[in-house]
Amino acid sequence: MVSLRSICALLAFIASTTTGQANPTASEVIAKARSAALKEPTSADSVKGLHIEIRFTDADKKPLGSTLLELIAPQSRRQIDYTPDFSTESVTASNGLEGWISRRDLRPGGRIENNIIQFQQVARMREITISDLSFYSAPDAKEGSVNLIGTTEIDGKKVYSVEYKFNSGYSVTRHFDTKSYELVATDQTMPDGKVQRQVVKELFWVDGLSFTKREEIYLGEKKVAHATYEKVIINPAVSEASFAFPIR
Repeated sequence: MVSLRSICALLAFIASTTTGQANPTASEVIAKARSAALKEPTSADSVKGLHIEIRFTDADKKPLGSTLLELIAPQSRRQIDYTPDFSTESVTASNGLEGWISRRDLRPGGRIENNIIQFQQVARMREITISDLSFYSAPDAKEGSVNLIGTTEIDGKKVYSVEYKFNSGYSVTRHFDTKSYELVATDQTMPDGKVQRQVVKELFWVDGLSFTKREEIYLGEKKVAHATYEKVIINPAVSEASFAFPIR
């Protein structure tokens, strides 16, 4: 008599030969995605920080402003946002232990306002920084986990979707091309519950590392912005004082 286990094994074999190779594990997808993003296996080993400059336009290509982002491992993050006319500057920064927001009117006689960030947001910023500097690596087991959600199609490409979850509640889903394993899109859930999707339109290389050059940004199904990454500097000269609260 043929056992149920044998029948199940036979059906699984038939399915794999009919539909192609079964989905890889999350770890296998991540390993191949890192390989696709690095010229050499050790290319990311010396990366301790990043300086990134981004220009934003709306769906009709009208200027929305620009952002300067500085990340220093393991937990320091500073984001400086400017309005299109550079009349207003907004700084959000954290050294992983405390964080602050500064808003400044750059016009003559403009006011400055500084505020402390709550601990929960500081923890979230810390984990976003760890994730951004990981080059797709899974978080440490004490920090979070990864899960292969499955496959879907984005921008005409079949992708593997990998969810990265951190203990603070921060999560990000990265979608990798099933053939090239290049990054196709990134999803994050906004505070209002809407999903923001950043669809990669172009990649470029800096010192043996692959970065996004252009992307389209969607909220739900609606395109809301375009982003152009104008400059990426690896291991910039940034003082830790840049991430400390400016006024005591």
